[in-house]
Amino acid sequence: MELLATGLGSFTGELARLAPLAFLLALALNYLVIASQFNAWRYPLYLLLPVPLALVGALWLTYLLGTGLDVISVLGVVMLIGLVTKNAILLLDFAVRRMEEMPLQVALVEAARLRLRPILMTTLTVLIISLPLLLGTGEGAEYRRPLGVIILGGLLSSTLLTLFVVPAAFYALERGRAKVKEALLR
Repeated sequence: MELLATGLGSFTGELARLAPLAFLLALALNYLVIASQFNAWRYPLYLLLPVPLALVGALWLTYLLGTGLDVISVLGVVMLIGLVTKNAILLLDFAVRRMEEMPLQVALVEAARLRLRPILMTTLTVLIISLPLLLGTGEGAEYRRPLGVIILGGLLSSTLLTLFVVPAAFYALERGRAKVKEALLR
């Protein structure tokens, strides 16, 4: 029994040591994929802005419900990076394409209006899928619950804030470039 406890202690220490590395690798890979998709190095910064918002929600709900961080929940955090980035991509990709035809502010408002439904539909789908993880009983339920908590907390906070923070940051930092582009088109 003592050998098992020693093995679990070293496993927990290794998890604590490797979890930030897994998170940073997921973030770096996400950044590179987005940069290649948009052919720009600055757009991924806007698109990865919801990640800290998701982490705050995930960790807050984890603390509130008393579930701990384990291997499964760390994998949930890595998965959460992709999920919340997807929502920002849905919004910003549409706005960037519209910026070629209309002013930046109008493009962002139209993108938010037209992309709200797909963002909410995909978010609700993932949230509904996470309900059995949260509410499940039976064998192994205690291992699946932290994953459901991470997904629920992260998606709720990031979805609500993504719809406001990403367009606001994009507008604040890109309006100068947009004005120059509009002046050149006239």
